[in-house]
Amino acid sequence: MAAGDLTTLPAAKAFLDLDTNVRDTVVTSAITRASRAIAVHCQREFTPTDNQARVFAWDGAPTLDLAPYDLRAATQVVVGTDDPPSQTTLGAGDYRLRPKPNPDGVYQTVQVARNPGLWLWPGRQFPEREITVTGDWGFAAVPADVEHWAIVTVATWLRQTYAPFVEDTQESLVPEPHNLPWAVKAGLRHYRRIQAS
Repeated sequence: MAAGDLTTLPAAKAFLDLDTNVRDTVVTSAITRASRAIAVHCQREFTPTDNQARVFAWDGAPTLDLAPYDLRAATQVVVGTDDPPSQTTLGAGDYRLRPKPNPDGVYQTVQVARNPGLWLWPGRQFPEREITVTGDWGFAAVPADVEHWAIVTVATWLRQTYAPFVEDTQESLVPEPHNLPWAVKAGLRHYRRIQAS
């Protein structure tokens, strides 16, 4: 199972009603591609990554969008990591994680308190600074419905393009799909990220 995979080989094979190992490589590859397509489509991070630092460009706006990542918990937020002499580690009262409440157990933005020392940086060549957010990222576990739609995507793609899964072998000549099936997009609609303004 590759990092970021939204389902497992046994789960996908059970859905496809496969009991042999002949197609394991094909199914595994489809799982990884489908998982990536779903993450890109939703602009979400459905698998967990713990204790990792991620760097974002910040133009001084009060809200920092973490897309395409989801943050479960922050352990440190540092402004100005691109300029160590002027960097500032924010205290708990200097930022807020949003949305709140967070129904999926993750946050999508960081709101930074209005602090002149953070918001103004005269003489800088670039009109932005870097913010490094360290913490636990992604959903604690892949939601069951997201895993289901990943499996449906794998099944749909394989049945459309891979000869052993279709009755007419001419269908195997169809180019490998990159788009998610319409039903999958509909099923994932409530997870699709709304960009912060």
